[in-house]
Amino acid sequence: MINNKSSHWLFQRFAGIFSRIYSSKLNPLYHLGDIAILMFIVACISGVYLFLFYNIDPAHAYESVEKISANPFNAVIRSIHRYSSDLLVIFIVLHFLQTLLTGKFKRILSWVSGIISLMVVLIIGVTGFILVWDEKGKLVGYLTAKFFSAIPLFDPSIAGSFISNNLDVIGGFFKVSVFGHIFFSIFLVIVLWLHVMRIAKPKLFSPRIIWIYSMIALVLVCLVFPVKSDPSAQERFIPYNTTFDWYYFFGYSFMKVVSVPMNWVIMLVSGAGLALVPLIFKKKNKPATIDLDKCDACNICSEDCPYGAIDMLIYKGERKAILDPDKCISCGICLASCKEHAITMPGIPEHNVLPLNLAQKSQLSIVSCSQFDDVKFLMELRIKRSRCLAWEIYTCMKLNKC
Repeated sequence: MINNKSSHWLFQRFAGIFSRIYSSKLNPLYHLGDIAILMFIVACISGVYLFLFYNIDPAHAYESVEKISANPFNAVIRSIHRYSSDLLVIFIVLHFLQTLLTGKFKRILSWVSGIISLMVVLIIGVTGFILVWDEKGKLVGYLTAKFFSAIPLFDPSIAGSFISNNLDVIGGFFKVSVFGHIFFSIFLVIVLWLHVMRIAKPKLFSPRIIWIYSMIALVLVCLVFPVKSDPSAQERFIPYNTTFDWYYFFGYSFMKVVSVPMNWVIMLVSGAGLALVPLIFKKKNKPATIDLDKCDACNICSEDCPYGAIDMLIYKGERKAILDPDKCISCGICLASCKEHAITMPGIPEHNVLPLNLAQKSQLSIVSCSQFDDVKFLMELRIKRSRCLAWEIYTCMKLNKC
């Protein structure tokens, strides 16, 4: 069983190191999904530009790619397209791990659509490598055709065409790859919309300064390490010793040890297992409860809830905060938002406001977020530092303290 409280605490402690350097507002660990979207946008724009110079005929595809690389400006755009695609995979995986550690995988639609988006990005990457039509592209094309040969509707002779270098057959495969590369890029937009549609106030774009620094870093990497093609794929052999990008083609490694049908079994079982994570580790915590007699309709809890679980509605003639238990994931953010302490949650002690007598100092205690700076008081107080009640530390981030 995943212990979300401890794993979330460990993540926040680790993220706090970067907050001291960049501040919490600009902490890259709090913008993993945003940066992934940025890389996707950059990859799409650069890809559209490169397509203007690309020849989809496999007999001339490699030559057109080399002409792109021969032009200094186009070469930088090609490198940007490649590295932004690589970083898209990396940041999706990091966002996936962050979601797992912080317990946000309980939202089934967001979790499943996130897994689908990763698979779609991998498909886009695979088709992109094929279109270069160098030795790596030929190997990837052969392995992809062999992988799909296990499906009865797919012609198994296509894999052999890569060995014999039959461009008449490969040409059709090329057109499918071009179509897939474009189609799945558009399809990814739909998946991303599904990914964030249940979040009340989705934050899709990072602060402008993060975009600027990300683009500067990306361009510098492209200038220092320009992308180059492997030798041409025109020879009649499969180049097994070519360079290989494991984060795109890790699944093909299993084809060395098990049969192609077994590869399908591994892929489908592992995919289904990941999709069922929200059900396997379903949160047992009950949703929050709002004491409507204490609620003063300040609307702060409704504004702070990132899942839209609290709405300000008319109840018995008065405006009150009404919680939808089906949307609540028991994150605790609303507890830290309510100044009237009208919200309670199972497992978190209720806040009791006692009469204060400053002559008896033992009556006064302060519970402070562990990320807050030390504050000096004029009297001696008993201060206890603990992890922020809001697991997402949304409230603290608004104050730029966590």
